[in-house]
Amino acid sequence: MRTTTALLVIVVVIMAVFAIANLDRLLYPMTISLLVGNYTVPALLTFILAILGAAAAFALITTLVSARASSRQAAYLKRIDELRQSLDKGESARFDTLTRVLEEHVARLEARIEAMTANVNTRIDRVRDELAADIAQAEHTIITGGDIPPNRR
Repeated sequence: MRTTTALLVIVVVIMAVFAIANLDRLLYPMTISLLVGNYTVPALLTFILAILGAAAAFALITTLVSARASSRQAAYLKRIDELRQSLDKGESARFDTLTRVLEEHVARLEARIEAMTANVNTRIDRVRDELAADIAQAEHTIITGGDIPPNRR
C-alpha cells in the first residue's frame, strides 16, 4: 500500500472514531454566514467532511503526480533502451568494418609472403644450380687433371 493511501486511511479512521465519539455535537445545527446568506447546517459535521474531502483530494493529487512521474520514467527507460540498441548496432557495424579491413590486410600480407617465398625459392634454385655447376666443373677438372678456367678461380 502506498504511503499516501495509508495516511488517508489513518486520517479517515481517526475522523470516524472522533465522529462516533461526538455524534450528538456533530449533528448540532449552527448558523454559518457564507457572504451570500446565512445557512443553518451541522457545522462540525461539515467541517469533518471538508477535512476528509481535502485528504482525499491530496491523496488523488499525489497519486496523479506519482503516475505522471512513473510514465516519464518509463518513457526515459524506453528511450535509453532505444539508444542502447542503436549504439549496439553502431558497434556491430564498426566491428564488421574492422573485421573486413583486417581480413583484407591479412590477405595482402599472405600474398606478399607467397611472392617473397617464390622469390626466395627461385634464388635458392639458382644458387643450387650454380653450386652444382661449380661442383661438376671442379670434379671434371680434378678427374681430367686440367686447370681451372680463369673465370672460375
